[in-house]
Amino acid sequence: MERSSNKIVSPSLSGDLLTAEIVVAVGRGVKDREGFALMVRFAEAIHAQLAATRGAVDEGWLPRERELGLSGKRVAPKLYIGCGVAGANFHTVGMSRAGTVIAVNTDPLARIFQLADLGIVDDVRTCVAHILRVLPADGSGASAVRLTELFAAYPGAEKMTRKSSY
Repeated sequence: MERSSNKIVSPSLSGDLLTAEIVVAVGRGVKDREGFALMVRFAEAIHAQLAATRGAVDEGWLPRERELGLSGKRVAPKLYIGCGVAGANFHTVGMSRAGTVIAVNTDPLARIFQLADLGIVDDVRTCVAHILRVLPADGSGASAVRLTELFAAYPGAEKMTRKSSY
């Protein structure tokens, strides 16, 4: 990740969201610019494309072109990782065709958990920092299947009963 005239330049922001195999969506739960920078590092490490909730766009972390949902794009990645995403209807219609959904949020009642295959109730920055530490340096952990296994091994990870209705 590098900065160009105060904007973040990253491979995770230059690819096509619509054809991405892995999407990391950031919401207000990442808290601040440092949390957002960690999500950019994470997306780069796993060769994912970054997407945003409306709140993250409003915070200025990502441009409107990266927004998922009713007023954004609709994606169908093999793996969607919601980082600090609450799960508002406006957002979830944009990720409803994802193969596997992993959600990390501090609020155990966040709606995103009803739509997830795997849920982690924790600070997303703590969880993602851990995943980055255990991610193989050779890049072999960047597949959707391997990433799901790494998240499933995270302390407190819980298999969810994914509801079909978004």
